[in-house]
Amino acid sequence: MAQVDLKEKIKRIWIWTIVGILIYLIVSFFLKSSYPITHHRFNLADAYEVVKDALTLAAAFLAPVAAFVLFSDWRVEHRLKKLENSSKSVVQQTQELYSNFFDFYIKLLDADLVNKAKVSNYLSDLTNLMIRVDMVRNSIGEFYNLEDGLEFIGEINKTLYLFNDVSSDLYRAIKIYETKYLNQKISYYADFNELLNQEAKYTHMNLELIKGKLEPIRKLASKYEI
Repeated sequence: MAQVDLKEKIKRIWIWTIVGILIYLIVSFFLKSSYPITHHRFNLADAYEVVKDALTLAAAFLAPVAAFVLFSDWRVEHRLKKLENSSKSVVQQTQELYSNFFDFYIKLLDADLVNKAKVSNYLSDLTNLMIRVDMVRNSIGEFYNLEDGLEFIGEINKTLYLFNDVSSDLYRAIKIYETKYLNQKISYYADFNELLNQEAKYTHMNLELIKGKLEPIRKLASKYEI
């Protein structure tokens, strides 16, 4: 699309340049023809000077105009390429986040009795995932300036809110287990996956909702391909 626009701009420049040359030649020959005398001998020297001046003026016009058009087109193409790369990056990050959250959730479901070291590792892993959610949120800022960017931003934000819900459910379950079974001197220890099923019962549903949003996000991001 950018190449088509550039060709059209160059075509218009040439058209206006040729029209300008023709107008200049007509006016110049008219002024040099000693009008209204009808019997005027054509002077090759004058014609040469007029044509040379016309071409000189055309070159002087074309140089800055062409430079401006090419620079403007480069800026537009650079911005479009940046948006394309940004949209692809957002999609990739979102897909990776879904895979990482899902794997993390399965790992927690497979856990039985866990100690403080494992709980600490779980919290650290979850914190890293939550940081990456914020990174995706920060990376969509440039799309707010686009008229057609609101739909893309809307789908991304809805997905990020679901990630936040998943994070909150898992964090609450981990902290409850830590407080109830690890920080208290009690003889009974529950399996971690049992407590997880109780406290994070909406996690699987939210992960399925996130999975369903990945394809619409990819389609919206494809609008920025050039």
